[in-house]
Amino acid sequence: MSEKKYIIFTDLKDFTYKNALLTDSQISEILGSFEKIVEETAQSSNINIIKSIGDAYFSVGENPEDAFYFAQTILQESQKYDAMQRIDVKKISLRVTITYGDISQHTALNLEDYFGEAINL
Repeated sequence: MSEKKYIIFTDLKDFTYKNALLTDSQISEILGSFEKIVEETAQSSNINIIKSIGDAYFSVGENPEDAFYFAQTILQESQKYDAMQRIDVKKISLRVTITYGDISQHTALNLEDYFGEAINL
């Protein structure tokens, strides 16, 4: 069954490049900080994190206010983190996209996932 949702994708700019330059512990620090920002903001904004894939998160929301609050807040929080970094390569430098449309839920291996045109934009 298809339903309309707000789809929010977040990922780190130039992550592959950063991965080549930084140590594993530096990458872990960046990813850990990013994860904390995304998870805390999702909880306070009624956003459901569906999955993470490396440096990216796929999340869904029911209404535009929650989706835009989530996107705006994680951008603001990542900018605070970035302001504390001395070198650019250690910054989160976040990208966020929001789409809206029909998606269908799919469960495989006891994991929730979605598919649909709005996700593939």
